[in-house]
Amino acid sequence: MTNTNYFSVNTGQQISEAQVLTLMGQNRSSEFESVTECLECGKIIEAYESCDCEY
Repeated sequence: MTNTNYFSVNTGQQISEAQVLTLMGQNRSSEFESVTECLECGKIIEAYESCDCEY
């Protein structure tokens, strides 16, 4: 299991995956309640999905 670090564009700091999930939950607007954005690649996913960034 790898310890993945995500780079936050908003704060310019590296944050943990757990923090990403928390931030995604907090930053979701009511208009897009069921979708969220992966900070790692900008992919829009369903809120219950995990980030799956395929290149």
